[in-house]
Amino acid sequence: MDPQFKKNPPRKKEPVRGVSLTPEAKKAYEDMIREKDERAKSYETHLAPPIPRK
Repeated sequence: MDPQFKKNPPRKKEPVRGVSLTPEAKKAYEDMIREKDERAKSYETHLAPPIPRK
């Protein structure tokens, strides 16, 4: 085996940090995501259907 390419040891996991939101911020975030999904759906409806590949 070529000594130039060695397998790196696995990385240690870092602790996960939790995020706490106020109810108003959580609702605003949910509304923003919902609006983004609605815009994406309305955009996709105007696209031509995908061409099937063989």
